[in-house]
Amino acid sequence: MLKRLFCLLPLLMWMSASSQDLNTILDAFNKKQLEHPYFKIYVSHDKPAYVAGETIWFTAILVDGSFHKLNALTQTIYAELLNADGNPVEQLMLNAPLGAASGSLQIPDSVPEGNYTLRAYTNYMRNGAEEFFFHKSIPVLNPDIPASPLSTLQEIDLQFFPEGGTFLIGVNNKVAFKAIGGNGKSIEVSGEIIDEKGTVVTPFKSEYLGMGLIELIPAPGKSYKAIIQTPQQMEVDLPSVEFSGYSLQVTDETDHFSALIYRNTTSEAGKINIVAQSRGVICYAAQGSITNSSRVRIPKQNLPNGITQITVFDENGIPKCERLIFVNHGNSMSINITTDQSSYGERQKVSMEIKATDPLADSVDAIFSVSVYDKLKVPNTSEYPVSIVNYLLLNSDLHGHIENPGYYFSSTEETVSAHADLLMRTQGWRRFTWKEMLEGEPSDQFSHERGIPIRGTVTRALSKKGVEDSQIKILNVNTGGLALTEAGENGRFFNDDLIFYDSAELVIQTESKKGNRSEYDLTVDPIFPNIATSFDPGSFSYSSDNLIIQALNRLKMESGYTTAEDVILLDEVSVKATKIRNEISRIYGTPDRTITTENFPKSAVNILDLIRGRFAGVLISGSPLDPTISIRGGGEPLFILDGIQVPKSALLLLPPDQVASIDLIKGNEAAIYGSNGANGVLAFYTKLGYQGANTQTLGMNTKWYQGYHLAREFYSPQYDVQDDRHNLPDERTTLYWNPIVRPDSNGNLNLEFFTADESSTYEIIVEGITLEGNPGTGSTSFNVSN
Repeated sequence: MLKRLFCLLPLLMWMSASSQDLNTILDAFNKKQLEHPYFKIYVSHDKPAYVAGETIWFTAILVDGSFHKLNALTQTIYAELLNADGNPVEQLMLNAPLGAASGSLQIPDSVPEGNYTLRAYTNYMRNGAEEFFFHKSIPVLNPDIPASPLSTLQEIDLQFFPEGGTFLIGVNNKVAFKAIGGNGKSIEVSGEIIDEKGTVVTPFKSEYLGMGLIELIPAPGKSYKAIIQTPQQMEVDLPSVEFSGYSLQVTDETDHFSALIYRNTTSEAGKINIVAQSRGVICYAAQGSITNSSRVRIPKQNLPNGITQITVFDENGIPKCERLIFVNHGNSMSINITTDQSSYGERQKVSMEIKATDPLADSVDAIFSVSVYDKLKVPNTSEYPVSIVNYLLLNSDLHGHIENPGYYFSSTEETVSAHADLLMRTQGWRRFTWKEMLEGEPSDQFSHERGIPIRGTVTRALSKKGVEDSQIKILNVNTGGLALTEAGENGRFFNDDLIFYDSAELVIQTESKKGNRSEYDLTVDPIFPNIATSFDPGSFSYSSDNLIIQALNRLKMESGYTTAEDVILLDEVSVKATKIRNEISRIYGTPDRTITTENFPKSAVNILDLIRGRFAGVLISGSPLDPTISIRGGGEPLFILDGIQVPKSALLLLPPDQVASIDLIKGNEAAIYGSNGANGVLAFYTKLGYQGANTQTLGMNTKWYQGYHLAREFYSPQYDVQDDRHNLPDERTTLYWNPIVRPDSNGNLNLEFFTADESSTYEIIVEGITLEGNPGTGSTSFNVSN
């Protein structure tokens, strides 16, 4: 007879001597969460699929991993579109000072058809595995470069998972199984379990998405295998039978989870600890004694929405068995969407109201993204697709691909809960292992980034050894912004003080303590790290001829819907830079004196050498690192670089061989600069076409550096005002996109947009998260007919 001897210890008694092992476990856990917090990113976008040449409009939301609150410790988010080989097609850096940022990824029209991966992460998230990054499969159609035909070979991967991780002899084991086809999607199977003699022990049949459950009491000397009968014949061995150890069985009761622990060892009664944690927060912990079996009740009210990990430890603090359980209280943020009509004509205004409430029907403060797309021409391949709710509470904490993740949040009915439990039994926990935690983890290697990350190495010019403690100056030539940092171990340096958008010319300089930069080499790292991906976007099977035809027609006319600002934003950096140089003009009259290239000394080391002794009345004194410059003994003059006012430090970092001319302006001509020009002006002009790109000398690196992505505004025509562009056909599949919007104090949000020329059914999707960390999603649809 099984003996139930579980002695539950209140949390307040943990400090007693008898609970020391439990305290050790909890201390290790809390230390990890304090020293190594984790974060999640979710990305919403305007529609389920795209045609090559289209734009992916998206919003990235960064939250802490435990409470899902918007997080601003890191302000730089990387967003990438990867091809089937995991190589980047497009890459962006986003500035998210409040935990959210919007962007637009342009899909090249030359990419082949297939599934691409939308990936987003922060530098700090690189301290964990790459699979912790946000990933989503994005179908991209291209009739000019079609995808390869799908393989017709029916492969089956069938795996069995004993509950708690141990197939223990003499115990009624519940063993879950999951079958996956060659395309990475679930496949329904049925068959029989037989022993080593071929005797049928029990039949089996999958219940939902290839998942199912069998019950089996392993006998001594026995081994077992599964014989699959449908959809095709094959054999799969069950896990080996364990003769000793622990087993954990969890059942879902009305208001609690019942955890039954079996112990099959030769030792006497021992102590065990049981810990339940969710998203890095201990929800339940207890210690007790066990001989053969013990049972414990874990109240559901202690557990948040999502996944809870239950672990049983022996008397030595070693984890022995583990089980994941799923909780859906059904209390996510509610988002209700209503439109002023259910059906509209072409180019008719649609007014919609969005109401967001908490479980008590009170209004909430939240941020949302809103999209409206043609659901007939751009159908979703999943009946229950990924959303911010199921991603944060499910996908982000599990191994592998999850099919129809929204299904597990569609209802709290018993059938859905049972299917969710099958998922918990067959998907692996991914965030950490207790073994690593109890042994201690290394310090974080990757830091938070609060601005544009600039990394590099300073080495000695001859020995190539890293130089520690060397000073580095980073100048944004465009704005005059200056950042200072110092090289550390092996000459590595990092700075994230600068913030700029689109791109900027940076001059990065280092020098010895004596002010000599010719002793050192300085190299700058690539902007985007090269990170291999573990994510499989799956086999391409998306088909929508209507989407292709309509998208190609729309792309031909897209120039008619593009603003002048959009064109400039899409220009190549080099084109834009040259244009800037050619447009420089003097806003003052005739300068007092001008010197040009032919007057410059060939041996000039810095900008001071160009002006020293060449302008009457211009005096230079003090340290070369911080000189004093004056005109006729007055104060410091105003410094101008290519028409832009810059600090003196900007000029000191400018390569002298890139200067075309220098003007000296005094008196009345300097009055155009107001009081700033009272002490005179020195205006420097660089050579035409000079961009600083790929310019590197000893101790200095000058280059155009990619800044934060400057998000374009989504064009949504306003047909109630006159505009020549309205004469063009309107075949948009995305009617409306609003990346970041907040409701008023009553939780209400009112938005308007116009329909297009196409008769169809359109889907409105609203996704968001409250400032308290409660996610929500809502949807509705309306019809358009001519």
